[in-house]
Amino acid sequence: MQSIQGFTPEMLWTTIIVVVGLGALFIEYDKIRTIFKNRKKERQEEEQTHDNGFRQQLTEDIATKVMEKLEPRLSSIESKLENDKNRLDNHEDAISTIKKSNEVIAGGLEVTCNALVAVLDHELHNGNSDQMQKARDDLQHYTNSLIGRVSQS
Repeated sequence: MQSIQGFTPEMLWTTIIVVVGLGALFIEYDKIRTIFKNRKKERQEEEQTHDNGFRQQLTEDIATKVMEKLEPRLSSIESKLENDKNRLDNHEDAISTIKKSNEVIAGGLEVTCNALVAVLDHELHNGNSDQMQKARDDLQHYTNSLIGRVSQS
């Protein structure tokens, strides 16, 4: 009780002000803490945005340098592929020509074989002149057609 007797109205007002101030500080502390958290997040986002921009620029620079180095190689590869395609196309033409030539040769061999058979039949059967005449005409026709093909080439 003695401590209450020495308590003056000024002390009471001071105590009330301190208690109200502490209460207000406690209430404001949460708001201040939220403000600091928000500022910290903003700074982190700014740094991240700056880092992302820097990283993006760095990535673009690296991609540009890589493309500058690869561009000549890609052009070289494309020209080689074009050359190879042209050569293969020429080979197709050559193969086609050879196949046609083989057909002509096969026809000539057939005519030659028929002529040999006619000669053998003539020798074996004495005087099969119609068959010999036909074989001679076929050989003559084949030879003339060869001469025509060679002169057209």
